[in-house]
Amino acid sequence: MAAKKQASAPAAGQAPSTGAELKHCLVTGGSGFAGSHMASALLAKGCKVRVLDIKKPVNVLKGVDYVQGNLSDQALLERVCDGVDTVFHMAAVIELMGGRGMSQKYRDLSEAVNIQGTKNVYHACKAKGVKRMVYTSSYNACNDSKPIFSARSDQPYATAHFDEYTRTKSISEPWLLQQSDPSGVLTCAIRPPGIWGSGSNIQIDSFVEQLMGGAFKATLGSPQAVMDNVHADNLAHAEILAAEHLVPGSPVCGKAYFISDDDPMNLYVWFKPLCEGLGHKYPRISVPAWLVRPVMVIWQYLHFKAGLPRPALTPKQLDIATTTYFANMEDARKDFGYEPIVSTEEGMRECIAYCKANLSSILAAREAAKKRI
Repeated sequence: MAAKKQASAPAAGQAPSTGAELKHCLVTGGSGFAGSHMASALLAKGCKVRVLDIKKPVNVLKGVDYVQGNLSDQALLERVCDGVDTVFHMAAVIELMGGRGMSQKYRDLSEAVNIQGTKNVYHACKAKGVKRMVYTSSYNACNDSKPIFSARSDQPYATAHFDEYTRTKSISEPWLLQQSDPSGVLTCAIRPPGIWGSGSNIQIDSFVEQLMGGAFKATLGSPQAVMDNVHADNLAHAEILAAEHLVPGSPVCGKAYFISDDDPMNLYVWFKPLCEGLGHKYPRISVPAWLVRPVMVIWQYLHFKAGLPRPALTPKQLDIATTTYFANMEDARKDFGYEPIVSTEEGMRECIAYCKANLSSILAAREAAKKRI
């Protein structure tokens, strides 16, 4: 993990620690990239950690109680929630696909995990007396593929759904926030943008695949378009802070927060150090997004209807990469004292080192990902 800044005393206007103690935590999706960072951060705080994931962990963390299973098994959910005081619900289907031609299988899976799975986890928390549930939502819950500047917690939910991830997050997040109950389970949501860092993750791995395959010949869209990202350690830090402030009477209860590295920039400018760090030239050519999007729409349609490989870039991914969308961290600063602990620069240095040392495994992971829905 990236070197972390020492936490400082809260500045004026920031929320001090409320003293809510996290002792025994469950992380759903904890075998994945973001989830494993969360589990590691909780272990570092001295918490007892249990992970529920449909997959076996790639890297086993010493001291973590791993349970394999899915979110449709209500009896299992209640067993893993037994004795737990805080649940970090991070499990999700995150492929950014949808549109015309989408298979019913893909829609059903997205709904089963992202909507019904979230409800199942909440009901298990309620049944077992869990005090807090922190939901990992997404910037996409409020992303209509239109420019958004300095978004705050009250940003309206997306109403134009170009992919199932956006649609399901914009349904499950408000439902869960409405369940927050001081006499039952207190809930809040954290909305990250693209999650990155050292270790296998979609954002970095897909770029490395294009780079090593010689496909990164041009940037897309306007260089003036900027977006947020969040290092996995910053996300874990924010979620733990939110959980510690999730107590009766706190403004965190029933509220959603955008969380990022607080360093918005053009996606390709952001990728440039990685490109050059892996020994490749940064392209000088830029292609308008409007020229590429129709091709990606057709490719995605044929993926579902004719079995073509997954698109190199889905229409939603293209929209995210080429549309300005960044958030204001003031709500998170004020309500629970969030500040990033890993900078873009230091995180990227570590990321470059990781990619250099693990190129073969990254490319193998991308090949495996192509075989999914």
